[in-house]
Order: sequence, then C-alpha cells, then structure tokens
Amino acid sequence: MELNGEAGELANLEKKLWKGKAVDKSSLADETADVFIALFNYANSRKIDIKSALINKLRKIEKTRIELAQRNQNY
Repeated sequence: MELNGEAGELANLEKKLWKGKAVDKSSLADETADVFIALFNYANSRKIDIKSALINKLRKIEKTRIELAQRNQNY
C-alpha cells in the first residue's frame, strides 16, 4: 500500500535522527509531503471527505480535553 511505504520512508529518516545521524530538512519535508499525498490518495479512493473527517476528529479531541480538564486530568 502506498501509504505504508511512504510512512516507512519517513520512519527510516526518524530512526536516523534518533541515532544522532544528520538528516537534511529537505529530505524530511519531501517524505512528509509524500505521506500527505499518499494519505489524500487513500482518502480519495475510499470516498472519504478528508476535510470533514479532520474537523470531526478535532471536535472529538477538543470535547475529550474539556471533559478531562473538568476532572483535572490530562489528555
């Protein structure tokens, strides 16, 4: 699957960073863009309205944060 492959390439760059190796920012930016493109392609192929999905998810997260804050807990 395209998304898995692109996410794997980004993960490999992150592993290099964790090990203290140099990774140029343009490589990180390129791989991040590839992940976004693959994600948009996936959403499109599944007829998912990504804008609505993001808005709905952010609303759920905010609701959870508010509820936890009222109980003095962290998200």
